[in-house]
Amino acid sequence: MYHSHDYYDLLAQRDDEQEDGSVGSMTVSSRSGDRQPLVLAAGTLGTYDLAERIDAASAAGFSGLGLRPEDYTIARDNGWSDADMRSLLDDAGLSVVELQSVHGWAGHEDERARGSEIEQGCYAIADALGADYMMVSNTTLACEWDEAVSRFGGICDRAATHGLGVAIEFLPWGPVPDAATAWRLVSESGAPNAGVLVDSWHHFRGASDDDMIRSIPADRIMAVQIDDALAEPIGSLYDDTRHRRLPAGHGDLDLVGFVQLLDQHGVDAPWSVEILSDEQRALPPLEGARLAADTTWELLAEARSGIRR
Repeated sequence: MYHSHDYYDLLAQRDDEQEDGSVGSMTVSSRSGDRQPLVLAAGTLGTYDLAERIDAASAAGFSGLGLRPEDYTIARDNGWSDADMRSLLDDAGLSVVELQSVHGWAGHEDERARGSEIEQGCYAIADALGADYMMVSNTTLACEWDEAVSRFGGICDRAATHGLGVAIEFLPWGPVPDAATAWRLVSESGAPNAGVLVDSWHHFRGASDDDMIRSIPADRIMAVQIDDALAEPIGSLYDDTRHRRLPAGHGDLDLVGFVQLLDQHGVDAPWSVEILSDEQRALPPLEGARLAADTTWELLAEARSGIRR
């Protein structure tokens, strides 16, 4: 098992990508039509060039794409029409699945104003290109819990008019720190288009309580994000999650058990690969996309090989 920068150093030592499509010790033969469809999360590649990202995602075998409002705005500023972007996605066999992410929704007025801008930007993408769900995540809590539930419900109501589900992502340092609190928020909102996003990093760095995930009805787990990490964070949790995530299977998290937990629970949701890492983002887009896809497929194959915890 490789750890942290040592793994990326190994990649950097290669002069060229091998002719058979292999990446380091991982072969692209794992990319196949019968594999788990994967979404390339917005933060996994360093490029903001939409065409470059679409090309890399398609070549790596992803079937879905995650976008942020700034991705769409930059593409429009560069002269791309909505029709151009739809054509590019169609030609690549990709669809937009994940939009991220609304921040500050339960915070102070200035935080909510910024969150509203992001929310409107997500709707612009959904209306132009389509999407499955919008993520709601980091916030402070500057109101009573009941008011936070009401604000979350308002987001869900607005998202429904754009054909979107709303996936709340729990973060161990925030007011929605774990899967149980996330499900409480969804349940109390009463919004039929709301669900929980389970990110492996936040699960293991937080409560790491499998029973919390089991307590959520499987059909209300709207999305899964997968990535690895070292056993202990370096610096603050926020700094670690933004800069030091690892490809699946190249850290210390029990991702095999994580996959088996979700499979046994009957979760049938998009799997989004989100490797937030300075070293990952520094890779050429195609290399980064292939690394993200192949390591995830290898993990899933191992977890689903018939061996159960």
